[in-house]
Amino acid sequence: YEKISLEEEKILKKKDEFISSLEKEKIPDEIKELNKFIHAKWENFNSIGNLKSNAYMISFTNFSKALNKLIDGLKLKKSDNETVKFNIKILGIEKDPKKIKNEVQLLKRKIEDINSKVLQLENNIDFFSDSSSKNPLIKDVLEKISDHKNESIFLDNCLSRLKSIERKIKKNLEPKKINSENN
Repeated sequence: YEKISLEEEKILKKKDEFISSLEKEKIPDEIKELNKFIHAKWENFNSIGNLKSNAYMISFTNFSKALNKLIDGLKLKKSDNETVKFNIKILGIEKDPKKIKNEVQLLKRKIEDINSKVLQLENNIDFFSDSSSKNPLIKDVLEKISDHKNESIFLDNCLSRLKSIERKIKKNLEPKKINSENN
């Protein structure tokens, strides 16, 4: 663990208190309102103060876990639930190019894995002599294929959002590099 200053210790304690207070919050179950709620809480969380990277990540992880727990208590569709949780994850890494790059690589691996599973399942269907959709085994495999494809689409969307953030960060860093080269 890295040592943190007395001031950072106070900030960490305040952030922990804020995170604890989240458990008592009533959160909206409509997606737009939920996103507004999350962004408001994110702004409040950040306004408490800044921490060094290790302490920040620990604090952010606790913050996201608390929000995720609240979100799990809602009756959201699975896709909405995953999208909201991904939005929370992005909040914590959006200013860190390394973390974004790592998340992009992770998503690419997940997408590859899912696509290979889909291919395998589709190949397995070809080996059945009775490949009608009434066959319960085929029906199960087709459902799995559909689920995997939906997950792949979701991860593709997440990947493109991260790549967009990555491009914005690179774009913002370029002028600084040029300016430092001119000095």
